[in-house]
Amino acid sequence: MNPVLSFIVPIYNVERFLPKCLHSIIDNDWNEITYEIIIVDDASPDRSVEIAKEFAEKHENITVISQENKGLGGARNTGITKAKGDYLFFLDSDDFLKPNEIQELIKIATNNNLDLLEFGADRVDQHYRFIDQVFKKENSLILDGLSYIAKYNFDNSACNKLYKRSFIVENEIVFFENTYIEDAPFNAEAFSKAQRVQSVPNTPIIFYQNQNSITRKKRTGENLKKFVADSIRVTNQINLIATVVDKPDAKMVFQKRVALFTSGILLMIIRSNLSKTEKKAFVKELKNNDLYPISKFTDILQRDLFISIFNIKFILQLSLKIFK
Repeated sequence: MNPVLSFIVPIYNVERFLPKCLHSIIDNDWNEITYEIIIVDDASPDRSVEIAKEFAEKHENITVISQENKGLGGARNTGITKAKGDYLFFLDSDDFLKPNEIQELIKIATNNNLDLLEFGADRVDQHYRFIDQVFKKENSLILDGLSYIAKYNFDNSACNKLYKRSFIVENEIVFFENTYIEDAPFNAEAFSKAQRVQSVPNTPIIFYQNQNSITRKKRTGENLKKFVADSIRVTNQINLIATVVDKPDAKMVFQKRVALFTSGILLMIIRSNLSKTEKKAFVKELKNNDLYPISKFTDILQRDLFISIFNIKFILQLSLKIFK
């Protein structure tokens, strides 16, 4: 009999955090709910895989898979292909569950035959002190994905959701491999195709705000160029999805997100220490993907002011010359 829930836990340089993450799953009171943990070792150079295997030796519902480095998205894709649960939960290895709260959400998802269930999360600092609550939700109606987007919007993160595995597999929804911000196009596609979506105000997961994570380090050199290139790729994919959305209100949500992402990319290019040639090349790539000039506003005052100013070709060209 297949488990109800599959936890997919990618690991890479997380030996400090992995035991807490896994214990937060194992130490829950699961009663009749069955689960499995699929740990995907993405060629981690530290002791993460040894720790994972130690847990697997003690718990038969834990599977450890090692692969060449494919990034977070590639590790999640591997987890999806190996998972057997009715629902998928993408749990990052430095995050962890609250005791005995996820069970209620599993019941909501299964009883309502949901393709997607969104919920909130708490954030803690490096001393595990509460910072704030993110992805705040309300009890929503059960709607198809596009109607849900139009009424409630949606979050980019893959870590505050339950996904029906059969829905993800049958629609061939996958993460970009070795790509930053891989959650965003994954969810854009998932919500655009889902038939039954709901949100709840529960916060069953705790996000650890790792000050040393890739997303919080200052980007320079090749890392910066990859981040910009990946951001353009991700934004272009969301834009492509938006072009085929036939529900006007939902299409507008996608277009605003594209405008938000594109303006962020443009700001990053202008402020960066990239050469003028590299900056111009990235702007040209934005143009080639029909992302610039930015066609919509975001409803965020400062960002929309930026768009209004830097959509003027002369001002953008001057800025690329001045900022170094």
